[in-house]
Amino acid sequence: MNGGTVAGEEGWSVGGRVTEGNKHRISKVRDLTSEEAEGLKVDFRRVHDLADLDGFARVLESGNRWKALLDKAEKESDEDGSISAQTHAAARSELSAFTHLYGRLLDEMSLQVAELATETEAAQAFCDRCAQLRHHGPFASLVDRDQSRSTGEFLKMRKGLDPQYVVGFEVHSADDLVGYPVGRLHEVFVPYYLALRPLYRSIVARIRPLITEVDEGMPSLIRLQEPVGEDDVESSNPLMIDFPVFALASLDKVFEALDEARPVDAILQLIRGRSRRRLRFGASSADGAATGGNSTSGLDQIPSAAVTLDTSLLGSEPIDYWARVTKTVEEGGFPEHELFRGAVQSALAEGDLVKIKSEDAVALTEQMAGGLLAANMPPAELIQALIDRSGWDGKLHFSEDPDRPNEEPFVVSVPLDGLEVEDPIEVGRVTIVPRGRGRDDVTELEKGDDVGETGREMIAEYLDGSSYLVAQLPAQTVDAAEEEGLLGIDTALSWLTVRGRYGAAILPDGEPQSFDRRRALRPPVRGAVVLVRGTVTNRLWLRRPAAPQPAVDRRLASGDSAFRPLLPAEVDVNDRLALQALRLAATEADPLLQVQALWQAIESYAERRKGERRLFTKGEKATISERLPTAGLNPRQRKRLEEAVESLNHEPLGLRLERRLKRDAVQVTVDELALLDRLREVRNDVVHGRLVQKPPQRDDVNYGISIVSRMLVHRIATAAR
Repeated sequence: MNGGTVAGEEGWSVGGRVTEGNKHRISKVRDLTSEEAEGLKVDFRRVHDLADLDGFARVLESGNRWKALLDKAEKESDEDGSISAQTHAAARSELSAFTHLYGRLLDEMSLQVAELATETEAAQAFCDRCAQLRHHGPFASLVDRDQSRSTGEFLKMRKGLDPQYVVGFEVHSADDLVGYPVGRLHEVFVPYYLALRPLYRSIVARIRPLITEVDEGMPSLIRLQEPVGEDDVESSNPLMIDFPVFALASLDKVFEALDEARPVDAILQLIRGRSRRRLRFGASSADGAATGGNSTSGLDQIPSAAVTLDTSLLGSEPIDYWARVTKTVEEGGFPEHELFRGAVQSALAEGDLVKIKSEDAVALTEQMAGGLLAANMPPAELIQALIDRSGWDGKLHFSEDPDRPNEEPFVVSVPLDGLEVEDPIEVGRVTIVPRGRGRDDVTELEKGDDVGETGREMIAEYLDGSSYLVAQLPAQTVDAAEEEGLLGIDTALSWLTVRGRYGAAILPDGEPQSFDRRRALRPPVRGAVVLVRGTVTNRLWLRRPAAPQPAVDRRLASGDSAFRPLLPAEVDVNDRLALQALRLAATEADPLLQVQALWQAIESYAERRKGERRLFTKGEKATISERLPTAGLNPRQRKRLEEAVESLNHEPLGLRLERRLKRDAVQVTVDELALLDRLREVRNDVVHGRLVQKPPQRDDVNYGISIVSRMLVHRIATAAR
């Protein structure tokens, strides 16, 4: 194998790709004509289409979800005497998704056979079996279910025995609705592959000799975008398309199994060897609904991704745009590789299709959205400081690794409005300094050439203080100094507010105090910007820790989805309290206060509504009290028993929440409920005065707010019916 150059920017060649760390070493085997290259690309695509069982896997996953729903419906029916609205809604979605996924799979296979098959006998057998599956048996019943039988009636059927409906001379159970069409799929796959086998053999005859020519690395089509020397291939930014080596190996085993009359083994071979691309929103899978997309990344760049979802194929999976988005791939038995991780920035709905754009490092970009001026800081150190401050746990690939500086004294100061002092006054760990002394450090930033409009606004905000709260502390980095300094500053400011609302005439030391109601109602507030300066290195930044939150302009019409469901004119008091609490959680800046408001919303949501029957009536509780064995008990014991009977209707919050979710048909995952539980632990620590070792990340709080918003929107939809 010899190194070399490509004659011309558009030239393709066959070569080997050897991965070494984050770089690729390539070496060309031989050049290709443009016709040869385009023909190979077509062959690659057809091999991947033959080996791609994503459609079949999606049908199987939907079928498994249907079986789980039948188990859930049967359990609810046995325990509660009825099936919950939550399960009914999930079942409707799953049957709809299964019908679409199954029909799309047959359509895609039929198109391949119509365009490419040369084995006419096998092609005819395939078409005949497809027609049988489409027009007879349970799948035909699913397609026509709106006209024949409701989802609720399907759910009431027992899974195994006790068939409840007849189609022609066939008798089926609810399990058969999905299980029968899935079980018959191998009868379609066998003639499908036999019909396309001549095409596959001709492709193998063209591809296999080229693969054997590459004796090192992954055989690939390579195009160098600029001419390079023999030893300088890494600078050429090559385009590479790997040969479908793993797909060919899987298909060889498939046709071997078909020749040996082992059709089920053939399908299993493909499932095991196929390339698996997964798209998740949190723990919820959107694999079956993804219809295309791409992702990008690079040095000093924030990764991004785009994907289109067909929502008719989601089933009961609760896809939430506030959940973390992950794209992964697994091929040839190798471990799963992450292609992208980030957060949804926008989703545009067009019918059933939703076009989604996502970015990684959203917490980082939102930290910078408020504005930032810095001096005497290398770019890599500045970005790393913002990453650390934002709480983002991802990874940016830097062209230069940031150094970790030594510890030094820092000065952290914020402007204070509504309070003037003549001399410095210590309040806890910080000092209130006069207006003149707090303005000095910002002068160096004013001299910069690239301050910009946002920078000038921040400098003006800083200079507008009546006085300044200043913290001095040792730290290693600017972001760490800001975090620790603001903690002391906000604690001091909170004390000034609390002390200002002290209304007793006598102070704790016995002295009388003066009082001004207007001033007490309007305490001092700190400005939106913070200035941090290292006293040794003179590293400096002026930043808005949280971006201003003015309303984002929008234009809505009466029919827009933003108004659905319609809010009733009269809202239950618990629903009103829940809405107000979640509004507070969504607008509060402090994550600990957000968590407390979030759980107040959950508690209000889960409370009993007017007209709902209690578990025990007064008469039933009275009967229980009368039958209690109280002989030999002392008064305290008898009183405790009476209190226990009286509290029989006071269920734990978890049980009340579970029942409410079922009644309001809210689809929520186990992982989402676990997230809310973790946030509740933080809230309990705050309520009980325990130290919160690690405040929740902003992304987790935002996701939690979205989950509770889902509950309340479904609740309003239920109330409006």
